[in-house]
Amino acid sequence: MANVQVFSEVDPLREAIMHRPGRELVRMTPATREHFLFDDLLYTRHAQKEHDWLTTILGEHLGVRLHLLHDLLTEALEAATAADLALLLARTALIQAEPEPQEQRLARLEEDNAALRAQLGQLLGKAADPPPAHPQSAIRNPQSAIRQGYLEAHLQHLAGDGAFAALAATLIEGIEANQPFQPSEFVSAELRMLDQLEDAERLARFAEGRLFHLTPLPNLMFARDAAAVVGDRLVLSRMAAFARRRETLLLDFVTATHPRFAEVDRWPAGPAGRWVAEQPYWEEPELQHVPDERTGLYPAHAAYLEGGNVLQLRPDLLAVGVSPRTTMPAVQRLAAAWEAAAVAAGRRLTLYVLRLPPGHNHLDSVFSLLSPTECVYYRPVFQPYGPASVDVIRLELGRGGTAPERRASFLHSLRDDGLELQAIPCGGDDPIDQAREEWFSGANLLAVAPGKVLTYRSTDQTVAALVQAGYEAIDSNEVLTGRRTLRLDSPDKWVLRIRASELSRGHGGPHSLVLPLVRQA
Repeated sequence: MANVQVFSEVDPLREAIMHRPGRELVRMTPATREHFLFDDLLYTRHAQKEHDWLTTILGEHLGVRLHLLHDLLTEALEAATAADLALLLARTALIQAEPEPQEQRLARLEEDNAALRAQLGQLLGKAADPPPAHPQSAIRNPQSAIRQGYLEAHLQHLAGDGAFAALAATLIEGIEANQPFQPSEFVSAELRMLDQLEDAERLARFAEGRLFHLTPLPNLMFARDAAAVVGDRLVLSRMAAFARRRETLLLDFVTATHPRFAEVDRWPAGPAGRWVAEQPYWEEPELQHVPDERTGLYPAHAAYLEGGNVLQLRPDLLAVGVSPRTTMPAVQRLAAAWEAAAVAAGRRLTLYVLRLPPGHNHLDSVFSLLSPTECVYYRPVFQPYGPASVDVIRLELGRGGTAPERRASFLHSLRDDGLELQAIPCGGDDPIDQAREEWFSGANLLAVAPGKVLTYRSTDQTVAALVQAGYEAIDSNEVLTGRRTLRLDSPDKWVLRIRASELSRGHGGPHSLVLPLVRQA
């Protein structure tokens, strides 16, 4: 068996990564929830209980081997070399640094432009232009460098003490400023210096609740956003949101350091570096751009991708969603890598690129495969020529591939490719129910085997539509109490309704909570 293996969204789930929500959710406030891309606050204790129910069902009742991300990170920190550990902590402090001020970016561009003009002048035998009046070094803010240095030193303090579980928790939960009740063993001289630093935005930070030396990662529980397994390789996400960029750094460290992932290869989704197949996106010049104030996203011309936009429908059939969270440069890079692999293997791969309408960030929020012949979909997005229709582009990669072409209907085009799906509408037939249940992640189902799916209990009309299609609706409490036994290899079809009144408010369903590593019949 391959180290990672996913050739279909519906093959029996054998191994996966999940993250149990923790203090990072507590540290999100009404003032910061939009920064962290949440529409509401979650009651952490109930969210944890609901997540525990889900992991219990998957691990103990369905036999899925689960890895909790905090445990993986702790073990990776213990196994890492001193150089790898130091690099992780240095990158963490770098990513935490505030975006480059506009004046500094303009000065840097002026310096680059002056250098190019000087080179051109030398070639043409002309005198070089005078240097810009305000060089970059003259306006560099020393506070950012000082803060970055203190943060890195504090993280090194935790690593030096061998407190790897505490360090893993810190990297996920963040570091609050001025914590009067912080245990003394986790308080370093550098942390005290961070608390004492003055800066021009201190009042604004206090008023807006941005009281962190290291921001928490409340979105980390949506593990599928951070990566996807395609075939026998991993695709690491390149987060478009400023608040999420450290998530990929941690998963990059885990998959590069932990013995479980020693033989895992990757698909590149970003531009190649000088010595590497893919330049880490936290080192790209695009990070020098300030994210949009309203959306918190980086520019669309950069290569960004989130795992919820990558779906493997069949070994030779992939679908990728394009949205503000997944941009065409990343899709183009992935397509080039997939085409090279297809050519080398002498086979052909069909790729669908679906440009999602505004308001939809992930393909898996509007489409989920249930079995080789069934799917749940959000009808307004896939209705041809509708006011919110998806833009469907089809192309073939590999030997004898075809040029990109637009298709009117995603489902009809899949049928032409030999994948005929019974499309079950999220929310049933009523447009109001459809909109409400898509909001509750009714189209974000997790298939644990063909015809065996998990959804939230709040998606009543979607479940009713599944029952009409021959599925048996089962309450998760029947399984947790032992009144019902489920098997992945049984011939029956069922939909398991998960109690998730808090988790559903995070707008990520069971598919988003689970990162499959191995699916195998």
